[in-house]
Amino acid sequence: MLSTVAIKQVTTTDAKQVVAFLVKMRSQLFPMLNKDVLSPDLANFEMHYLHKEKTAFFAAFSPTNEVIGTICVYPYDRRFSHLNDFYPENTAEIVKCYVDEKYRRCGIGKQLFQQALSFSQGTYDVLSLHTHPFLPGGFAFWQSRGFHTRFTEKDGVWDTIFMDMKLLPRS
Repeated sequence: MLSTVAIKQVTTTDAKQVVAFLVKMRSQLFPMLNKDVLSPDLANFEMHYLHKEKTAFFAAFSPTNEVIGTICVYPYDRRFSHLNDFYPENTAEIVKCYVDEKYRRCGIGKQLFQQALSFSQGTYDVLSLHTHPFLPGGFAFWQSRGFHTRFTEKDGVWDTIFMDMKLLPRS
């Protein structure tokens, strides 16, 4: 584990640096996407992720203050109609969970998820997410964190695994 990593909730001060990291990760992990087009959520990062109720965006910073990982807890927006019957209104989605390849397998993803889980406990009933088999270590990581497969969608390049976990009420 890299002990000098600082995990903190992203603020407007960090937004530009975090967006640059997300663009880099998107380019590396999803080479099939157009690199010249910024997705609407990243183009409006602050409004989409930093100023939305019941949302928390966390980043891992190296000792030199470089963003090396991210994770976000975001209210589930019911965009996957085939899953909506499974999820209560009080469901969050884990999105934008990335760790720079130079820092993978150092415990950073685990630390980021722990922050997201701490934020979610007592706020949400269920955490949901989706991952793809082509993402390095994603499925195994989420299984090791207690997520269970809800549904697998086979469609070639974008094979998608939808996962979730129930949260215990805060005591």
